[in-house]
Formats: sequence, C-alpha cells, structure tokens
Amino acid sequence: MSSTSLTGLSPNNPSRYLGANVAIATVVSRNRQPTGADYRMPENGKLYPFNTFWLIGINPTTGTQGDMWYLSKIVANVAYWIQLNEGSATPVSFQVQANTAPGVNPVLPTAGGLVTVNGAIVANHAVPLETRTRALNTFNIEAQYATTAASTTANLSGMAHFNSAQFTVDANGFVSLSGGGGGGGINVIQTQTITATGTYTPTAGTQYANFQIMGGGGGGGGVAITGSSQFAEAGGGGGGEYAEGVLDAATIGAGLAITIGAGGTGAAAGNNTGGTGGTTSVAALMTAIGGAGGVGGAASAISLNTAGGLGGTGGTGGAYRFRGNFGGSGYASTSDQLGYGGDGAGGRFSGGVPQNSSTGAAGSVGTGYGGGGSGASNKGVNVARAGGAGTPGIVFITEYIIM
Repeated sequence: MSSTSLTGLSPNNPSRYLGANVAIATVVSRNRQPTGADYRMPENGKLYPFNTFWLIGINPTTGTQGDMWYLSKIVANVAYWIQLNEGSATPVSFQVQANTAPGVNPVLPTAGGLVTVNGAIVANHAVPLETRTRALNTFNIEAQYATTAASTTANLSGMAHFNSAQFTVDANGFVSLSGGGGGGGINVIQTQTITATGTYTPTAGTQYANFQIMGGGGGGGGVAITGSSQFAEAGGGGGGEYAEGVLDAATIGAGLAITIGAGGTGAAAGNNTGGTGGTTSVAALMTAIGGAGGVGGAASAISLNTAGGLGGTGGTGGAYRFRGNFGGSGYASTSDQLGYGGDGAGGRFSGGVPQNSSTGAAGSVGTGYGGGGSGASNKGVNVARAGGAGTPGIVFITEYIIM
C-alpha cells in the first residue's frame, strides 16, 4: 500500500504538517519487520510520514496477521519504529523457569502493558541462577546464596561474603587470604598462649587447633640445720609432663575449660620435701601431670645422695606425650668436703635451675613453664633453708584453617 498525499503536509518534509488539524494515517504493508534504514518508501524514494503504520503481511502457512509498527520519528536518516502488538490475540508474555503462587507462568503484563522484573537473593536450591514468578505481572531474576558441601556441587554454588578477619576483598572483588596465605594447604589463623585457668574461645573460622600443654614443675626440697663438719643437701623438683594433640571444631565447640597446673611450693626450711606441681588440662580431653617435689635433706657427717623429684607422668588424651625430666639429686662428699642441692628439672618450656653452691643456699625458683625448683644446700654450722618453688604449667594453642 502506498502512502497518501494530504493537503497541508510539507512536500519536502512529510513529517511536518502545515495544514488544518486533520490527518489520515499512512499505512504500508511489507512481508518483513522495519529497520532503522526504512526511512524512505522504496516505491518513490520519499520519506515516510512520521505517523506511518507498518503492517507485516499475513503468514500464508498459518493465516496469522503479522505485527504492526509505528514510525515515531526520523533523525539523521534513521527511522525509529515502535512495535505496537504481536498480531495475535495473546498480549506480550514472558516464559520463566519456575513459578510460585500467586505467580503464573507465562508472566502476563498488567492492563497497562507493564511487567515488573526484580533481582533477588534466595536460599540455596537446585538452580544457582533462575527466573521465577512469585506474583502476578512480575518475575524475579534470582541468585541463590552459597552453602557448604562435602564435595564440589554446581547446584550448590551461589553468592557469598567473607570473614574480614581471615580474608580481604579488593576493589575488583578479588578474594585473598589475610596475611598473604597461599591457596591450598594448612594456614595458621592465630596462636593463643594461656597461662591462667579460664576458658579457651576459638577464633571464628577455626577448623582445627593444636594444643601443647605442660604440667606444673615440682618444688625443691629444704634442708635441716647443720653443725660443724655436717652437710645437708636436698633434691630438686621434677619437671611437668608435656602432651600435644589436635582437636577439630566440632570437639572444641564454643570453647573449652582450661586449667593451668600450679608450680609446686618450695619446701619449708628444714628436712622437708617440696610440693608436687599441679595438673594442666583441656576440659576432660587432655591432661599433663605436674612434677614431684625434691626430697628434703637431713644433716649428715657422711657422704650422701638425696633424691630429686620424679618427672610428671600418667596424663591422658592427645596424640603423644613426654614424661617430665627428673629433678637433680642433692649430693655431699665428706672426702672432698663438697655438697650441692639438686638442680631443678628443665623441659620443653624450661631451662632448669643449676645446683646450689657448696657453701649453702636456699633453693631457687624454677624457670620457664613447668620447671622444677632447685633443692636447698647446707654446709657446716648453718640455719635450716627452704627449697625453691616450681613454675606453673602452660597451654599453647595454634589454630588452623584448611584451604
């Protein structure tokens, strides 16, 4: 169908109306959709009037009338055609992947021709990204959030965010393990040192924690009053037991009670045995026994050896453990006129305390953690002397995450 010339339209610019406020719409029929290049009529090379209707011809196979388009404007030899309908009784609709009542599929527009499209985050399910209608005239483009799984599963992928204490995310969304940790393997989150009885609370994200525990060290023995040509030499305190083991997050839970074994008391002045170190424990899961106190020294005019305290042993739990070192024996030799109090036991976290002077001295306090105190020493006319105290135990915790 060709265009119709109307009095009042500009012959040089059909889009411009110069006459009375009346017009007849121009309609053309073609067997294809219009494009931006269709700004002139191929029959005569004239511009299409701005209100031209373009009707696609009837499909000879189905008998269905084609779509109708409307020319809204021509700018710089580009035609702007607007589709008005689909040429069938059914209005424009959208087929989506799923529907939840009251939404219906396909999604139809409102009476005003509006279909609302929303973006949404939803719980994990079978499809990571899905179109779904949940209300009339509306559908969502839904992305599910991520979840944990025992193995890789495409259907369980989704949106995620990260613990800021463990990960960093740059301006491009690139995620890195905090502290420059590499991808893969075992990465340390944090270490904790516990020196007082209380509660261990794991750092967020901890999957495993390695516990190193030490019992308290034993106290050194005391010595009696000595007279002329007499010695009194006490034994040193034994070291605390050491144990180590790994616990997983499920076992740790929200936290575990920690008990730190106290150091054994140094023996009171006189022929007295030092106190035994206390037991260090991680709830009821791991224990490390404290070292025994050194034996006290009686006055003697003959050579002697006084036993040091036994190292702590007999704890439970953990992957492996080591008995605490024995305290040194007190020693006196009348032939050499020498005598020494026993040394306090050292260990994994203690350097030990050396023997006391042969001229006589009180015992010294142990060193580090779980160390035994040294035994007292006497020679010749001297007052009674006390033994040195052992040092408390400790718990070292290293927390890990498996990447």
